[in-house]
Amino acid sequence: MRLLSAIINFLQLNQKNPSCNAFIVYTNAIIRSDEISWLNQALNVLNIEIPENLFKVISSQNRLDISNVKKTWSNGHLQIMLTNKQALGRGTNLQYPLNKEYYQEHKSNFAIIDQRFVDWDNPLVDISGIYIESLTHMFENPNNNGIEDLDTFKIKAAHTIYEQYELFDSNQTDLSYRDIKTRLQRYFGKSSCTGNSMWDLLPAQDAVAAELEQITGRLCRTNIKTKEMLIQYDYNFVNRIDWDYLNRKRTNVLMEDLINQNTNKLSSKEIYQTRILLLKQKQELFLINSAASFLAKRAYNLRSLNRNMQDQWIKMREWIAKHSKITTLDEIPDYLRKTVEGFYYHLTKNNTKYYYYHDQSSDSDFKDVLLINSDQVKAQKILDYLKEKKEVSVNVQLSTLNLEKDNEYLEKIFEKNPWLKTNLLKEGYDLDFSKKGEWLLTPAAYNNLYKAAISEKIFALICQKYHLDFHEMRDLMQNEFERFDGFLKLKDKRILYVDMKNYDSRKTTALKEKVDSHIQNKLNDSSGNAAVIINFYEFEKENSYRNQGINNGIDEKKIYYYTYLFHHNGEVNHILLRDLYNKVARNDSSSK
Repeated sequence: MRLLSAIINFLQLNQKNPSCNAFIVYTNAIIRSDEISWLNQALNVLNIEIPENLFKVISSQNRLDISNVKKTWSNGHLQIMLTNKQALGRGTNLQYPLNKEYYQEHKSNFAIIDQRFVDWDNPLVDISGIYIESLTHMFENPNNNGIEDLDTFKIKAAHTIYEQYELFDSNQTDLSYRDIKTRLQRYFGKSSCTGNSMWDLLPAQDAVAAELEQITGRLCRTNIKTKEMLIQYDYNFVNRIDWDYLNRKRTNVLMEDLINQNTNKLSSKEIYQTRILLLKQKQELFLINSAASFLAKRAYNLRSLNRNMQDQWIKMREWIAKHSKITTLDEIPDYLRKTVEGFYYHLTKNNTKYYYYHDQSSDSDFKDVLLINSDQVKAQKILDYLKEKKEVSVNVQLSTLNLEKDNEYLEKIFEKNPWLKTNLLKEGYDLDFSKKGEWLLTPAAYNNLYKAAISEKIFALICQKYHLDFHEMRDLMQNEFERFDGFLKLKDKRILYVDMKNYDSRKTTALKEKVDSHIQNKLNDSSGNAAVIINFYEFEKENSYRNQGINNGIDEKKIYYYTYLFHHNGEVNHILLRDLYNKVARNDSSSK
């Protein structure tokens, strides 16, 4: 999963800046073909588009193929090289020729460190990113891809064993035979009795430091760079490296930056912890935002899908409406697992709330959530870090998803209309918003699925109670699916579409301005006669807005508005009920 996360980060950078197209992944062992297949399938499941031949495995047997990879990079095409330190030694050059025509077209994507040292007749550019897998052992299996000769391996191993027994036999240490045996077991990765295995030993820590130093040096070869470069390393490196060893060497500017970051850690400065939190959450945020993008895209394309896919959408919305929180992903039924899993955020401990930030004004679909954390203090630190990096405005504040507080309006409604709660509970809706969960709906799923689905369901129950001939979304024609939330059959046989909203009633005016033309276009393209927009709840006690209701008649292709279905105190809007009762046909078997 760490490798997958790193690859996703590379793809994100390439999407942001296509000139960042040359990436290398260093693993402990050469990636197998079945692992490549798994990576491709995982990216496909996450709905991430990738080019053909995204991955190229380089081992000691096909090192000559490196030139082909460089040609791919030189032509501006994305490719990720998968290799290990045995296949590519420290001296292997990985900078690649920069296509002059490509550079002229995309020069804004590149940075020149020092013009004096650039050979413009044969310009070279460094790779754009690297991922380093943390070492799991000090000695490679000698038969691993035929990399190391067995005799060489034996000599290395024997030397290490001899060294330890010399320490035991000498008078310079108090090491016992058991101590020596344990040290050797840890060094060869065969024991984890302390939790850190061989990484307690200074030689092992120095080896990891040398590994990091050598590999990062590959990004410091030329004076031409892409403006953004991404170094990713397994976070286990942080606790396994001898930073004092690196601090004495300081061989390149990238190591200088890494040392500075870890100096902050050693001095207990908060900024390092903030950086680590950001790194750990990258994958989580990407999955959350990818699911939100999928949700928006799927909703937009629903009318072009077949009936089975539309039915799947309805089942998904119903399941989400019943489960604002879950204890484990195993609760998700198999037929929804692939889709729904990305709509839940995993809290560090059971709770009813978490904190996040995104720009609502430019991202109504919640496709670009910049941070999410169940700890308010940690979330605020991350937001402060984003402000410091000037990635967000200094005036922005955290948003909170708090199931208990955010659904207080539902509790008011249930208090005044207990029959609603009884019916919902019978159908399996989780209405205990004070009960803590381990997984909560993501911002996109809660705001764009849950709130809509629960309000539509309650409206359907009201229509059922008063025998109003209401048909839910599943009864819409295939080419009108999701345009509206359902329709009412009028006494004069005409069709009145229903569009439920769950917006703060203080924004009703803005709501009308934003949705009026959009709804009108949908209505004009539909076979029905008119539409009514009903906001679910009167969120402010004194609402100055007035209904533009259907009581005086329903004109063709006209939109009507009701600012709330429920008053601020939870009571049903009887004016709305009266108008519907006067205009809508009766149906004792209204859709449930």
